[in-house]
Amino acid sequence: MTVTLGPFAPAGERVAGLWIWEVRDLEEAVAWVKPCPNPMPVPSGIEVRPFNVRD
Repeated sequence: MTVTLGPFAPAGERVAGLWIWEVRDLEEAVAWVKPCPNPMPVPSGIEVRPFNVRD
């Protein structure tokens, strides 16, 4: 598995799922992603995109 720091995947790539986590920083987000199992029968990647929610 590879971890890609966003913001955009190349054209033609598809989103297979979406997770939203509330974390302190990008390092914590990557720590959450690393133990995730690869659900695909072929090599795949997970893209990490930061975003802010306005109160």
